[in-house]
Formats: sequence, structure tokens, C-alpha cells
Amino acid sequence: MGAPTSTYVDYATGNDYKGATFTDGAYTSATKTLVKNAAFAASQVNHWLYLESNDGGSIVAGYYKIATVSDANTVILETDAGAGVDDDAAKCTQADGTTSKPWRSVQGALDLITRDATNGDQINVKAGTAQVVQAALTLARYGTPAEGAPVVIRGYTATANDGGIGEINAGGFQIGATAAITDLILIDLELHTFGNSIGIYPGARSAVINCEVHKGASTPSGRSLIFNVATIGCYVHDAGTTGTGIGYNPATLYNYVKDCPIGISGGNVVGNLIVDCTTAGIRSNADFGYFNGNTVYSSTAATGKGIEIMSGNASCTVLNNIIEGYSGAGGVGISAVADLAMIGYNAFYNNTTNESLGDVYLDLGGDQALAASPFTNPGAGDFSIKAGSLALEAAWPGAWPGPAATTAKADMGAVQAGAGTTNPPGWL
Repeated sequence: MGAPTSTYVDYATGNDYKGATFTDGAYTSATKTLVKNAAFAASQVNHWLYLESNDGGSIVAGYYKIATVSDANTVILETDAGAGVDDDAAKCTQADGTTSKPWRSVQGALDLITRDATNGDQINVKAGTAQVVQAALTLARYGTPAEGAPVVIRGYTATANDGGIGEINAGGFQIGATAAITDLILIDLELHTFGNSIGIYPGARSAVINCEVHKGASTPSGRSLIFNVATIGCYVHDAGTTGTGIGYNPATLYNYVKDCPIGISGGNVVGNLIVDCTTAGIRSNADFGYFNGNTVYSSTAATGKGIEIMSGNASCTVLNNIIEGYSGAGGVGISAVADLAMIGYNAFYNNTTNESLGDVYLDLGGDQALAASPFTNPGAGDFSIKAGSLALEAAWPGAWPGPAATTAKADMGAVQAGAGTTNPPGWL
């Protein structure tokens, strides 16, 4: 496998038209019909055409969405391009997916490129103007991604992979088609407005990396913004009523999750900063799980659980976490309603109950009940560890069992002692 083949999308200047520039197409305003011999073989419903008049005539220059593809010679537009007037010299400029002639939409790119079955494809979404999805993304024309040949959708500013954040307004649709789209990698994107549905839900071998994900203009209820996909280094916030930021995930690493009733529901949750997720900061979702090195914080007197191990999840381990602020009626730092495999070296401040546990197979000890908040200025988003709280460096393990000259000095919480406001890898 080599690097995926790149193609470029720019919602501000692109065009979902493949082929040579056509001129002098006939446009009938009353029926919104555009005719040009053999011009529309690659066109699809919801593609965007940038139209103008070739002779200074009646076409109102701008983007027009295709509503119907009658045949290779004829398309019907969704809105009138002639402001009530016919035109016999309509013009549409070709695109080819290069930086100088980008596609306008992600769906256009998926429909118009030839899939690289060896290396996969990368669709680069330009930052600056939000991409607005017109219907649920489909791979019907693109084909099926595969292991080693994924489809990557990635933001950029000037050149591919430069770290620019492209924006995708999902238009009320889910991204991923409820696990039907496998091998989908989303990187360097802001994604939002999924309607009342799970937001991002792709299939096997998929990942969401360095993205900002939120409900946007939608009003979801009881939905996850991201579901059952590896999520790494993302900013996930505002999940809506009774919603979950990152749900049922196999791997949730180094994310910042804020203002979601349930922050993370997952099996392996490591190094996350979880803020104001008052029903549960972290909730187990399987009969196994590793919950290590997370910071779970509530700025209000939360009545839920900082870390909640559900019934039947007896193989879970909970190590090196900091939980603060679950101080309302019934608030618990770490709750396990049944058996727990291993626990230890967690720090607590300002919780009604620090721990409420069932049977614990192995308690390593090492817990710290703190006399004050260990964070520098959480109200301003600074979760670095105050100098007076460096005892939090006494996490587990204190030393590697093999190399005697190496002291581990692992930290409790998501932010390393002395790290200041520097974020873990990938945080936006």
C-alpha cells in the first residue's frame, strides 16, 4: 500500500462537472431544463454545476443543483438559472479534482473519481467554506473501500495534509450509513448537524482523528455524536438531550469531550479530558475495558458518576484517573455496581462519594483524596497540574519491573505534571 490518491474539494470554487467545458447549452427557464449533446454522462442528482452565460445572455451565474438526470444530453435543475428567461448559450466549466479545478462536493468527488483499489483515495476538503451535504453519502458509484485501500476525507488549507480544518455540515444526515461504509478515515475536519440520528457511524477499520464533532443546528435526543469507531485526538462537544459524545467505542484515546450528558461510553478509554458530562463522564459498555489516565471534571455539582462500570462488566480495570466535581446528591467519583477486575491509584476531589464499588478482584490501593483541586485554572480550560499537586505523579506503576534504572513516574489524569497547557497528541 502506498499513499492514497488525492483529489480536492472546494465548496467555494469547485464544480461537480466531469468532462470538457461545454458552451452554448440550451436552457429552458420554465422547466429548468439544460440540454447539451453528450454533456451529462457523468452527472448525478445533487451534483453542483457552476453555470454562466457564454454570450452575456440570461443565465444568472452561480451554482445550481441537479434535481434530475434525464439522459446524457439533459438535466433538470432544482432552481431556475435564468430568472425566468431562456438562454441558448449556457456554459459550464470542467473540473478534474486538482487543486486548480476542484470538485465542489464530497459526493461529487466520490461519484466522479476512479477508485484506487490498491492504495485508496484521499478527498481533501478545503477549509474556509463549509461543505453542505445534500443527502446521505453513498459509495454506489465509487465502489467499496477495503483494508489497505480506504477512503480518507481530510481537511486542508493550502496543500494536502497541512493540518487545515475543513468543515462538513452533514445537512441532517448520518455519516457512515450505520456501519455500511467500512474503511472510512475522517481527519482534520469539523463535522456537525447530523439531525436526530447518530452522527458518525462507519463500519470496520474506520477512525475519526483530530476532528471537532458537535450537534450544530440539530436537536438530537439520546444519540451519540460518534459511535463504534476508533476516536483519537478529537474535540467532541454538545451532544444534545441525553446524548453521548463518543459511544460504544473500541478505542477512545486523547480526546477532549465537553458538555455531553454521557461523555464516553467505551471499552478502552485512555488519556481523555472529559468536562461537564454530568450523567457519566465515562461509562463502560462491554464485559471488558481499560480506563486509564483520564481527567473527569464537572464545574457544577454533578449528580451522576465520573466513571461508571455497568453491571456485567467484571473484566474492567480503572487506573490513574482524576475525578472532580460529582458533588451533587448521589454523585460518585467511581461507581461499579458489580465485580471489578482491578482498580487503583485514582485521585478524587469534591465528590459526594469518591468510590462506590462491588467486589474488586485486585485493589492496588494508591488512591488520593485531595484537599484541593489539582488543576491550575479549569474555569479557563487550563487542566495542567498545579505545582502543589505533583504527588499525582505517584501513579501506577511507580517503576518498570525490568529496567531497574528506569522510574516510570506515570501521572494520574490526562495532562502530565509540568506540562502546562500543552495538549496531548492530536487535540484541536
